[in-house]
Amino acid sequence: MRVFIDISLLTPSTAIGRVSGPMDFPSLPRTGELVSLSSAVVPNAGFSGQIAVQQVIHSPTMSGQEPMLSLADIVSPTPEAAASIGQALEQFYGLFFEAYEK
Repeated sequence: MRVFIDISLLTPSTAIGRVSGPMDFPSLPRTGELVSLSSAVVPNAGFSGQIAVQQVIHSPTMSGQEPMLSLADIVSPTPEAAASIGQALEQFYGLFFEAYEK
């Protein structure tokens, strides 16, 4: 099942960016379940590869539109660590990392 995902990348004090895009799942994950993105683990960056589904959003008004998963925020110790996670998610899962302007 094709699902659009959205993840915020943060440090303890600021928003660094967001990662989003479509992914294929065997079935639609439900709120509270964990999604494994273990290929994007970056040592010492604050991301274990497991991320919780916070919301499942269905949009019945748009024909053919995939559901959206709002995943838990990823909080990294530094902006560089957060950016490295965003880049890894792009590389391994084909998602789009949008860095916010400083």
